[in-house]
Order: sequence, then structure tokens, then C-alpha cells
Amino acid sequence: MVAASVILLACAAVILAGFLAGRFFQRSRFPDVPILLGLGLLIGPVNRWAATKGFGWDDLASGLSASRLHDVAPLATGLALVVLLFDSSMDLEFKAFGRNLSPAAVHTLPILLCTILFVGGVAMLLGMPPLLAAMLGVAMTNVDQAVSAGVLPRMRITEAARATYLLEMAFYDLLSIPILVSLIAGAGGGGAIGAVNPFVSLLSISLALGIGAGLCWVFALRRLHEHPHSYMLTFAAILATYASSELLGGSGALSILLFGLLVGNRSWVMRRFGKRLVDDEHRKVHAFHAEITFFVRTLYFLFLGASVAPPAEAGWPVLVRGLGQGTAVLAVAAVAILAAIVAARYLPVRLAAIKRPDRAQLAPVFGRGLDTAVLCTLPFIAPGFIPGSSYYATVSPWESVFVNLAFITILLTVVLSSIFVYVSERRAPKGARPEDALVLPARPRSPSAR
Repeated sequence: MVAASVILLACAAVILAGFLAGRFFQRSRFPDVPILLGLGLLIGPVNRWAATKGFGWDDLASGLSASRLHDVAPLATGLALVVLLFDSSMDLEFKAFGRNLSPAAVHTLPILLCTILFVGGVAMLLGMPPLLAAMLGVAMTNVDQAVSAGVLPRMRITEAARATYLLEMAFYDLLSIPILVSLIAGAGGGGAIGAVNPFVSLLSISLALGIGAGLCWVFALRRLHEHPHSYMLTFAAILATYASSELLGGSGALSILLFGLLVGNRSWVMRRFGKRLVDDEHRKVHAFHAEITFFVRTLYFLFLGASVAPPAEAGWPVLVRGLGQGTAVLAVAAVAILAAIVAARYLPVRLAAIKRPDRAQLAPVFGRGLDTAVLCTLPFIAPGFIPGSSYYATVSPWESVFVNLAFITILLTVVLSSIFVYVSERRAPKGARPEDALVLPARPRSPSAR
């Protein structure tokens, strides 16, 4: 009974922490991510250390021990990935995608490529295996929309730049996950060449399941008009699609991305089949999913903070001349990766701004978030991550490094991006029109907008 009471109190604390952090964000416009990560750090490694000294909470330290957090990491990461991708893909409109595809691709692809090369290059210079360094580079590509929402409303920005930014977020999800999954397949199947066939198979399975399940559910929602549990059935369909894709050898993440894209553009799909949308189920799905996203997002950032390994356990696995294998290498890597992320964004954006000056407005927006946290744990929940396998032997020593780098990168990029945006806005022309200020689209949006 005591255990059940503790679990219920923990759930209440998670909800309260997310709500208070969100309120702080609404009032100050400072992102809530550092607050949630800090709370996770406090209840996790800090409390575990305090418990060993005799003044921490022993029950909490035992419940959030490193071994237990490691055991639940696959479930926590999978759930966060499902919720995150369905949420982001529902917000992408086909019309906007087609209209702004070319400028957004020209803006995003150089940044993505530079990030992979710069971050991966830093990791390789510090002794990380090439394929694993490439995984880290891909995991660090995603600029997070939820995090950037804390700084973008302060900016005077054009509609063209706004559309480019929103599509940039979509491109990261569409590209980073298949690339990372193919690299994971290559690491477990004989290097980069071994990734080609698994990637083709993965892509075909993911496309078939994602599009097939998405189309089926678009029509299923017509039958669920005014049904009180239509969202919970939708959530069950999301989980089933993800699990089925993973079991059949596809990418559950990519399948969910396609599923959400079709459900989010439900009225557009219906018109292509000569049918008219006569219900408002899409709006209800949006509203309920926003509540689920709030809880899962809060829980995952707390989980990430609690999973950070103490310095003594988070050393760099290989010897680096002058730095050894300890936390000094990790600290140098974190600073170098931050510099690589900033450089990978500023160089392409500034070059593009020569012909398109409005692109320079997005240079300071590079805060990482839940996407980075999830992608950094993906290599360690892959099906091939089994003790005794060559893949496990290659990547397992780097697990704590990836988790700690994700934590530090999210924290530093959010804070630094907020500062850069503040400075850039102070330098912006005072005569800029207030209507150019960016306001992210409210959720949920009506089906008629699609």
C-alpha cells in the first residue's frame, strides 16, 4: 500500500512540476527545459549521492537507482518517441509543406549535414568509433520546436522565415530518424556497407505500415464520430503501429511520423477519395494528445536528468592524450560539441543570408530538446543491443557518455540560444513591424484549416 501511495504521489509531483515550469515559461518566456532537467538531476544523481552520505532520501534513491532507470529506458524512450513524433507530424500541413518545400530544404539540409560532420568530427578526434560518432552527430541535429517556442515569440520575424523554421523542424524528424536507424543497422551488420540493405528493407516496411495504418485510421475516425473514447482508440492505434513496425523490422518512429501526417491532414486525404469531412474528431484528437504530450514530455526530461551518471562513472571510454579517460574528456567534448552545433548553424545561415537576408533571423535559434534526448538513447534500445553481440561490445561503453552529452547539450543550447536571441533582438532595427513577430500556431487547429 505504501508503494502504491508513493507512485501516486510521484505522478502528482510530475504533473505539478510540468505545470509550474510551464507557468514560469509563460510569464518569463524562459524555456522550462532547464528547470525540468535540473529537477531530474536533483532527485536522481544528487539524491543518490546524498543518500550515500546519510542525509538523502533512501527510498527515492533506491527507486531511481541507475540500474532501475537503465531497465526502464527502452520503455520510456519508446513512449516519448511515439508521443513526440505523432504530435509533431500532426502539425505539418501538406499545402504548407509543398509551398515552402524548396526554400526550407535549401535552408535545412546544409545545417543538418554540417552538424553531422562537425559533431561527428569532434567525437572522432576524441577517439569515438566512426559509426558511433556519426550516430552522435545525427542525434544532435534536431532543433526542438517546443524548446524554441520559448525564444521565438520575442523575435521580429517575417512570415517567410516563420514557414521556413516550421518546415525545418519537420525535415529534422523526417531525415534524422531513418539516418540514425540505418547507422545502427550498419554498426551491427558490418559497417557502413552493411547498412544499405537493412535500410531499404526498413524503409519499405515503415512506409507500408505507416501509410497503410494512417489511411485506415483516417476512415476509422469517421466511424468514431462522437464516440467518447475516440482518442484512446487512436492512441492504441499509434502504439500498435509502432510496435508492429518494430517487430517486422521497420522503424516504428518513421511509421508513426507517416501515421500522424495522414491523420493530421485528414480532411485533405478525405477529399482525395471524394468524401467530405463532416465531423470534428480531429480537433478532439489534437486536444487530448496535447495533454498526453505534456505529461510524457515532463516525465522524460525528469527521467533524463535523473539518468545522468555521476562524474566518476561517466568517463570517456578511450584514452585521449593529455586528458586521459576521465570526466575531463567529457567536459572538453561537451564544449567542443556546443561550438560545433553553433558553427554548423551559423555558417550555412550566414551564407544563405547573402541572397536571402531574412534567413539570418533564424541563426540564433538552435535550442535542443526532447528529440535530442530520445535520439541519444536510441542506439542503446536497438534490437541488436544484446550482451554478447558485436554491436553491444562496440556501443555499450558509450551509453553514459551519450546520455550525459544529451543532458549537457540540451541545457547549454537552450540557455545560449535564449541569450543569442536576446542580443540579436536588441540589435534589430527599432522600426521593425510588430506584425512580423512570430507567433507559433495555436493547438488544436480546426480541420477546416487543412
